[in-house]
Amino acid sequence: MLEAREGGEEVCGRKVVLEGCEIKQGGRGNDDYQLVLPTNVQILEIGRCFLPTSLSDVWPSLRIAKDLKLCFILECEGIEYLWWVEDCTASLSRLWLPTLPNLRVLFKFRPTSIGSFSGLKQLEVGECHNLKHMFTPELVKYHLQNLQFIHVYVCHQIEDIAVADHDQLEEEEEEEEEEEGIHEMNNLILCFPNLRSLELEGLPELKSIWKGIMTCDSLQQIVGNFCQKLKILPLSVRINDGDGQRQASTPPLKKIIGQKEWWNGTHSHAKSFFSTLLCTTLVKGKYHICSTNPFL
Repeated sequence: MLEAREGGEEVCGRKVVLEGCEIKQGGRGNDDYQLVLPTNVQILEIGRCFLPTSLSDVWPSLRIAKDLKLCFILECEGIEYLWWVEDCTASLSRLWLPTLPNLRVLFKFRPTSIGSFSGLKQLEVGECHNLKHMFTPELVKYHLQNLQFIHVYVCHQIEDIAVADHDQLEEEEEEEEEEEGIHEMNNLILCFPNLRSLELEGLPELKSIWKGIMTCDSLQQIVGNFCQKLKILPLSVRINDGDGQRQASTPPLKKIIGQKEWWNGTHSHAKSFFSTLLCTTLVKGKYHICSTNPFL
């Protein structure tokens, strides 16, 4: 049994733990095997293991674990993506991924697998130094509409939180192709209707959250610590045609946390509107990573 917190409430759950082992890829050969999870497992923890390319290769039973709510994958090598989204249960609400050095993308998905991974509310990713992006608009639209909390920290190669196409980060692109991709992104809308907190910390190569239009009508807090190359926030201000009043595109936004030097270097036409929300950090010269997860 494990006591954890979800949504501010203590949760006791049936837990499966794998630690310090090598998990081989399943298949048809005599030496291959697949793992079977109990259908009533609520918490899955995998720590300090060597994993195959994807958990979908060894765990087809993720789909039938109807009670699974929390998944922790810690300090594991080998894994390059977690799973195909249709291979995971819709009940999973929290995912924590610290120190996965080979991770390249979070999930793979097919456009036909709508809503199969729709229960995720909390996502924390840290020290995944091969990860260059997190989402695509299609992944968000069809599977991540219930996300409320995103925390990304100390991922040295991450350049964008969301990109228009997975293939853009599979290989190096020519400059002309990259410009065409940016033009396409400008016509796409990234929508997180339930996102309340976005925390980005210790991401030295991060240049954008999203290059197109982004709407987060529930967003209350943005953290941007030690993200020196992040110059544009996807914040905008609408002008009310009736009375000329200015209104934020993220009405509930209460706080923006970051270094004053970083904020002064951002370029946003909404900057003056949001300046009153800025809370500058007091720690200089080193990472000050302190999650303000409202669920914990």
